[in-house]
Amino acid sequence: MIADGLNSAGDVFSSLMTLIGSRLSSKPGDEDHPYGHGKAESVFSLVISMSLLVVAYVIFRNGFNALTLHQTFLFSPWLVVVRFGYYNNEARPLPVRRQSRQDL
Repeated sequence: MIADGLNSAGDVFSSLMTLIGSRLSSKPGDEDHPYGHGKAESVFSLVISMSLLVVAYVIFRNGFNALTLHQTFLFSPWLVVVRFGYYNNEARPLPVRRQSRQDL
């Protein structure tokens, strides 16, 4: 559950960084940057890559520590709520997928 939450947060962060990087890189040249701001997109891509590597490391480290240190599972009622919400969210797009295939 924590890994999925970190993954979702990483997706939001990546989308925001992509949006900001695209807007900055599309600016025309000025006195300080006569060739434009195209490199900003590369810099923001590097920031996204590094942040995803950090999240992957944290998830791996937590999983490895849980396995090697034999940590016990603590039940939380929120896990049940999140699980039912996940099933509800995953079941909803199926009719939309079927309808879009029929439209082709």
